[in-house]
Amino acid sequence: MWQLLGAQTTAAYESWIDAIAGVIGDNKVVVLLEPDALANLPSDCGYDPTVVNIPQATTDRYTQINYAVTKLENGPGTIVYLDAGHSHWHAVGDMAVRLATGGVMNVQGFFSNVSNYLLNDYESKFDTWISEGIAFANDPEEGGWRLGHYSWCASQYYSPDGPVNPDDISTWVYSDQWYAANMGTAVPTFRDRHEP
Repeated sequence: MWQLLGAQTTAAYESWIDAIAGVIGDNKVVVLLEPDALANLPSDCGYDPTVVNIPQATTDRYTQINYAVTKLENGPGTIVYLDAGHSHWHAVGDMAVRLATGGVMNVQGFFSNVSNYLLNDYESKFDTWISEGIAFANDPEEGGWRLGHYSWCASQYYSPDGPVNPDDISTWVYSDQWYAANMGTAVPTFRDRHEP
């Protein structure tokens, strides 16, 4: 199993990814790319802004992840998944925009709960909503009023249809209702692997 840990500069990271892609070659592999890299961006880490240029470090992280996505997905036997954190971390819209910016449309999909112990029903619902949120914010229906508006998506923390509690999945019906009412012609690309 490969574990991608990162590098100090974008150039060093790209060289490292090139080396990994070279080792993989034509072999069949599944890459779970950079667990927590998108859920825990430099902007989330509490760095001292007098020491770290946080906006640049965050931009660099996206550049690095996108480079890895492109390079690794070019391998004939390589399939790549990006990490979506877990259902008790970022709201659906926030995680959806991070995945989209990180290149999720160019990989096989995404995963969640890699290093946590949250229940599958919570993760399955969270992952489904992320997929729906990505579809919602990329659908040009009705003149594209929803394009790029990931933050409009209901989540495990908020739904305009009723009170949602991240610790009580029975309240998540209100977010389900929001997606049912707002998806329009948008069709989710990614299917949750918990489903049969």
